[in-house]
Amino acid sequence: MGPYGSVSMSPERPEVLVMTGEVDVAVSDEALAELSTWTGVRVVDLSAVTFLDSSGMRLVAQVARLVRPHRLRVVGASKQPLTALKLFGADRITDLVEG
Repeated sequence: MGPYGSVSMSPERPEVLVMTGEVDVAVSDEALAELSTWTGVRVVDLSAVTFLDSSGMRLVAQVARLVRPHRLRVVGASKQPLTALKLFGADRITDLVEG
């Protein structure tokens, strides 16, 4: 998905959604087309994300909403993505585990 980032299910662990690179509006819009197939997701892995804009944060929020009543774990975020998620208040709707 997208030239600089991607969002995909982990082939080894289907409950893990893996995001990589720059997760911006182009990547997020493509990913949203698959949102309804992610009902089994329990973890979003951001360990390979280098940039996360507001559309990426919206994507995380929509996945969190989709999997309720389960609480989504967001793991591996560091630097800019972690700062953005904290400012966004992602810890109120997810379990945010720093990378």
